[in-house]
Amino acid sequence: MAAYTPIEETAGQDRGPWVIGVAVGAICFTAVAVALRCWSRTLVKAGFWWDDWTILISLPFTWALIGLELGWVSAGLGRHIWAPNVQPQLGLIILFASEVVYDTSITIIRMSVLLFYHRIFGKDNRFRIALWITMAILVAWYIAITALAVFQCSPVQKQFDYTIPGHCLSFYGTFIGVTAPNFFIDVVLLLLPVPMLWNLKIKKTKKFALTANFLLGYCVIVVTILRLKAILSVPSDGIDDVPWNSTTPSIMFMLEPAVATVSICLPAISALVTRG
Repeated sequence: MAAYTPIEETAGQDRGPWVIGVAVGAICFTAVAVALRCWSRTLVKAGFWWDDWTILISLPFTWALIGLELGWVSAGLGRHIWAPNVQPQLGLIILFASEVVYDTSITIIRMSVLLFYHRIFGKDNRFRIALWITMAILVAWYIAITALAVFQCSPVQKQFDYTIPGHCLSFYGTFIGVTAPNFFIDVVLLLLPVPMLWNLKIKKTKKFALTANFLLGYCVIVVTILRLKAILSVPSDGIDDVPWNSTTPSIMFMLEPAVATVSICLPAISALVTRG
């Protein structure tokens, strides 16, 4: 019996089911979390506010991102590039679209977080100014990051076909340039309400409980760190086998807005549980 070559031995490997499992879970959890949040908000006299509407607006983008990743599974995500029926060019087109949809989804979700802070602490003038500055930074980040996603290669079509003459920005350099401000914004959103919480005239035990509740309400920063680790773990020649090496980063990619959606719904859900 002839020995299999390394390529033949690995051609049958498939991580696609992992992606599908995470995607289905993300859709279910986000749907339930937003539904419970909406239910909770209908039970209070104030009703819906802008933070509630923005999280609803973000949900189709989050699901669209998950749908794109599922489409990439059909095109070969989770399999080696030399496996049968893998479509590398279609995969790169889906990756390109995913970047733009991700940018839109996570920006709207972050805007919902800031509007939530505004609803709770907006009467404080200094805090309100800090919120507007953070919103301006967030919008500037969105414009810059979307432009970078679209124009990282010249011509743009080279993103989908590496055989086209032209040049692209360094993969790792681009990612670090994107992740650094991304991480900074997450840290700001995480810590922004803490001074306001600690200025409340309540017992320290309640302050700790409230602070923990708010911090838990934006625990997506953990996923951001895991996505950074996943990208940096891709070997330098990983570009030669994008469908296989992109599996874990892609899972983290779609988990980030999904976890953000669920986590920022937790305060409303906890209020529902307390009320019930």
